Amino acid sequence: MYPCLNCTSPTACLSCATAPNRASTSTCACSSHYYDTNSAITGCQICDYKCGNCSGSATACSTCSHTTRTGSTCLCNDTYYNVNDLAECPACKYPCVNCTSATTCVANSCSTTTGRNADCSCQTAGFYETGS
Repeated sequence: MYPCLNCTSPTACLSCATAPNRASTSTCACSSHYYDTNSAITGCQICDYKCGNCSGSATACSTCSHTTRTGSTCLCNDTYYNVNDLAECPACKYPCVNCTSATTCVANSCSTTTGRNADCSCQTAGFYETGS
């Protein structure tokens, strides 16, 4: 077992091999937000920004970095959008339910459809934005 320097069994370490981002516990596991490459050369590598913790690869999330993310790939929840390198997903602005940026709605994903175009903008004749 690579991470153990001295051990009492294959899964119980007395001391850990010195490596960056490796916790000094009885299992010599990688620190939080890092995954084990099982290599003496690369050791523990950082998880993708979307993952709170990962296992086996940077993008195999076991937990997400923020409550605005969900699933094994930690995609942004509905009403939020992804910004690379940000753990937290920013919220879409009214009237978007789903968006690709703060003000760019995904087609036909408006909070109300009456008087709205597919991009959630107001139709010009007889409608105005009241906000929310």
